[in-house]
Amino acid sequence: MLADRDYIKSSSKGHWPLIKVLVGVCLLINIAVFLSDGRLWEVFALSVDGLKDFSVWQVFTSLFLASSPQLFSFIFDVLILYYAAMRLEEMSGEQKLKTLYKKIFISLALMMPVLLVLFPFQYFSFLSALMLGTVCTYAWSFYAVKTRFYIFFILPLDLSGKNILYLIGVYALLVAWTNQWALLIIYAVMATVAYQHCKRGVKRQKKIKKSPKQDKKRVKRNEIQKGFKRIVKKDLADPEIDAILDKILEGGMESLSPQEKLLLESRSSLSEND
Repeated sequence: MLADRDYIKSSSKGHWPLIKVLVGVCLLINIAVFLSDGRLWEVFALSVDGLKDFSVWQVFTSLFLASSPQLFSFIFDVLILYYAAMRLEEMSGEQKLKTLYKKIFISLALMMPVLLVLFPFQYFSFLSALMLGTVCTYAWSFYAVKTRFYIFFILPLDLSGKNILYLIGVYALLVAWTNQWALLIIYAVMATVAYQHCKRGVKRQKKIKKSPKQDKKRVKRNEIQKGFKRIVKKDLADPEIDAILDKILEGGMESLSPQEKLLLESRSSLSEND
């Protein structure tokens, strides 16, 4: 939504490009599987037989492995993961995105022994779970905000976070209908992790609002405008945008209502077209 995210993200010299690292690891593992005509898929997927043969790397590689060796499956998961993660980073910053993925990876690591005990003859890959956890977090963060998606890069479709959650629910029913219980357990855990992450963020924001205000250095309007130069041009701010900028200054992007986020996004797109 905003090109300049210096105001939203905490700037630091030791910057770790989280999204690029995640996507890069996914590319390396899944391209290797594709180039081997799928032979490496079972080598990288988590399984009881693999761990018995001391293939301990499966604990790591399975986290970024697509659900099948087909190229389309991998591209689909990675594109959705990248888009949702980018939007979350724009809204709340990279630090909160790191916290989200820490929770997701810890949850997957705790699930691994349970899944291996309950389903000892199955092979497990978790890229789709990583994607689903990111998408669920995106959907709850932008619950009432509609965004245009392009199905197969051609067909436009406007979906809000609420619509995305409905689609995920329908897909979960199809998974249950086909008796893919291991996949259903994984997806349920990822959705729960995403929901708890968003819920705690809202509670923390309310506590900040209730707590006494601490002394903060005044930030000049021009400095805020530099961070939103796509919206505010030549230091002439619209009154509505002014109010939103003040709100962001006090409580961050999470303090905005869905209507204010829509207004900010619409003004940003208009400025880009100009």
